Amino acid sequence: MEAGRDFLTILRPGQRVSAAVIMTLVLLCAGVMTVLSHFSKTEEQTRNDKNQRASDYVASLYREAETVSRAAEPFEEGACTNEVLTRLRHIVAVNPHIRSVNLYPENGTGCSSLEGRLPERKVSYSEGHVPFYTTMKQEDGYIYYLVYFRSSASLTGVAVNGYFVRDALRYISPDAAFYPLQDFMKLSPAGYAWKSSQYPFVLVSSDSINIRRLLLHSRAVILFILGVSLLAGWLTYVSTGLINTPRFALKYYLYKKSFYPVYQPVISTRDRKVAGLEILMRCGNKKGNEVSPALFIPLAEQSGMIGDLTMQLLEKVRKDFAMLSEKGLYLAVNITSEIVENPGTFRELLKFTEHAQRYGLDVLVEITERQSFSLTEQLSEKFALLRKAGLHVAIDDFGTGYSNLSSITQLNPDYLKIDKDFTGYSMAGGVREAVLESVLHISAITAIPVIAEGIETPAQFQYLQERGVWLFQGYLFCRPSDSRRVCDFIQDFSGRH
Repeated sequence: MEAGRDFLTILRPGQRVSAAVIMTLVLLCAGVMTVLSHFSKTEEQTRNDKNQRASDYVASLYREAETVSRAAEPFEEGACTNEVLTRLRHIVAVNPHIRSVNLYPENGTGCSSLEGRLPERKVSYSEGHVPFYTTMKQEDGYIYYLVYFRSSASLTGVAVNGYFVRDALRYISPDAAFYPLQDFMKLSPAGYAWKSSQYPFVLVSSDSINIRRLLLHSRAVILFILGVSLLAGWLTYVSTGLINTPRFALKYYLYKKSFYPVYQPVISTRDRKVAGLEILMRCGNKKGNEVSPALFIPLAEQSGMIGDLTMQLLEKVRKDFAMLSEKGLYLAVNITSEIVENPGTFRELLKFTEHAQRYGLDVLVEITERQSFSLTEQLSEKFALLRKAGLHVAIDDFGTGYSNLSSITQLNPDYLKIDKDFTGYSMAGGVREAVLESVLHISAITAIPVIAEGIETPAQFQYLQERGVWLFQGYLFCRPSDSRRVCDFIQDFSGRH
């Protein structure tokens, strides 16, 4: 019972729970990461949009300063007269973002729209050679940015009102900062930098994404994903329970190629040799233990998968042909009418026979009678082809299941195999022994040899041998073994006889 449960239990409860938990976590993590990635990209795009708008706005201030510098060019070489001051102040007045305009000629005093005459000053290297050189000035808490423009005659400094730059920075974030390009290159401040494509300045703000804000913003979607993930986990647990079914178990072991052959010798007392080997199917479960064929053979027949199991078995038998060759043996293969009727498995059976004959091995097909059997015209043609290919036919478990006298007339078998239940009737007396005697009588009058399987005691062997049986199979001689052990048995048996 324990072996049966282990055979059918592909996934244990713990494995099913693990699969459900993994499915839930994978979906939840994938969903949350997707949502956070989406909202993160959305937030990043929003931040980029804000930076672009702020940059465009600050660029417009630079553009206005550049326009003012061009308007002041006609007054660069002249003296700082009242008329010049009036014209400069008029230029500042019509440009609302400009605080003042200052002219610094190479020789002589300068002129400022705000302060009037300026003392003579030497132009610094940076001011004279870097276009749009910008410095920040602060007077009595008032911030402005002085942008320098170089011409052939003088240096023009245009003061941009710092409040307008501050408003642009606040639009981005509370911690945003404005850096002229030369200061940014020198200081390399940390944060998210947005460099203007038009003028030499950089806007810098915090580069961190607020995960808490993202989670709060997307909490409804995350709760929905959590619900879907839990549902998927529950469905995984339920669906994996459906795996533990006989049909799936057979498919699983087929996929794992867990079905393999063992061989049980058939002893010929007439020829004093091993006449043949019956190929028996075995299966190793997940723990590597052997599973009884009484468990999986009926399941395979009921689910229509016996053909697939048999083909996998024969494929592994082919690998033992070289070891079994030149021993004058036949190989007995258990088949059902379903295998013969199916074109695919029938072709594989013919190929198996042809391959075996190349190694000097005959093939005997044993027709199992656990299912109803009717020799239709099409089935008769298939058996005719099998015989033409050199196969012999035996009725397996004769007298049990659906086998009867009509199966002898339909199949005209080369052998009758009597089940171990019948051989156990020897010396039982009464009705049971009479049943066995009747089977032996049928063999005698039809001249069809009997193969007695399930021989376990010398008394059974002697009883049947006295009644004309000369082909025996059972634990008394050899248990089902792999090819190497059965070859050793054949060699020892031949040496003894």
